Amino acid sequence: MPRSTLSSEPKNLFGFGASVEQTVEPKVAGTAIATGDVVVIDPTDTQGNTVTTTTTADSVHVYGVAVEAASQGEIVYVARPPSVVVANTTGTVAAGDLLATSGTAGALTKPATPAVGTIIAVALTAAANNKATVRLKEA
Repeated sequence: MPRSTLSSEPKNLFGFGASVEQTVEPKVAGTAIATGDVVVIDPTDTQGNTVTTTTTADSVHVYGVAVEAASQGEIVYVARPPSVVVANTTGTVAAGDLLATSGTAGALTKPATPAVGTIIAVALTAAANNKATVRLKEA
C-alpha cells in the first residue's frame, strides 16, 4: 500500500514525505509554556527536571520544543533531537537557517553569529506567521 503524506509535511529531495518522527520527553513546566515554544533546562533546578522559556539569546541551556501547551507545574512533553516539529520563531527565518534561542520568550531565531552549543535546530521551511518547521539537532 502506498504511503500517503499530508500536503504540509516536509518533502525530501525525491518529493516523498520526510520523516516526522519525534523523540519526546516529559518534563515539568517551570512557567506556562505554549505549543511550539523552545524551552531550556531551568538552571535553578539541580535535578534537571524543569524546563522554562527564556529571553536569553543564544542560550546554552536550550533543550527542545514543546509539542503541547502546559501550565506552570504541569507535565510538558518536549521534542528532542532529531525530531521534526513546528516551532515558534521571531525575525526572518529562511529554509536552511541555523536557529537558536532569541530575546523573545519561547521563540527561535537566526543568530547573527552562530555559536557552538547554542544551535538547536535547522529550519526546513521559511517562517510564516512566526512559525517554521524545523529539525532539532543536538546543541
